[in-house]
Amino acid sequence: MPGKEAIRRVVEASPAAVAAHDKDAWTALFARDGAVHDPVGPPPQTDPAAIARFYDMFIAPNRIVFEVEHDLIVPGEGTGLMIRDLTVHTTMSTGVTLHIPMHLRYTVTDGPDGVAITGLYAHWELRGMIAALLLAGFGYWLGGLETYTRNFLVVLPSAS
Repeated sequence: MPGKEAIRRVVEASPAAVAAHDKDAWTALFARDGAVHDPVGPPPQTDPAAIARFYDMFIAPNRIVFEVEHDLIVPGEGTGLMIRDLTVHTTMSTGVTLHIPMHLRYTVTDGPDGVAITGLYAHWELRGMIAALLLAGFGYWLGGLETYTRNFLVVLPSAS
């Protein structure tokens, strides 16, 4: 069972790897059977290749800053939990910066390779993001919509 400090370390390594644009470090934080639910609702990214594609599509082209407001850590039998209230500031390749309030829930476990994230669940509202793009101007909205749509079409698993 991971303790509070081990849970905090692995969770805090995620925004550090995002800020450093270190894909290998970020993807290595996830257990082999880990999943990214970002946003919660659509099908999650559930294998290392899908998590790497998610990084390439949504993290790599952007500058992302995490402004943490509150953390709650709950160690458990086998799996620990960390819930993080924050605002994510994302500067997209179009130049527009979005300020996205969200709740992140991480499930963390001890595995053969140490403490790892088994689930990242990002709860945020798409409406607010679209409104911010609209307020930034039509060109930013089109660029953001094109990027969002293209990325979702690439990342979502095929129906085969």
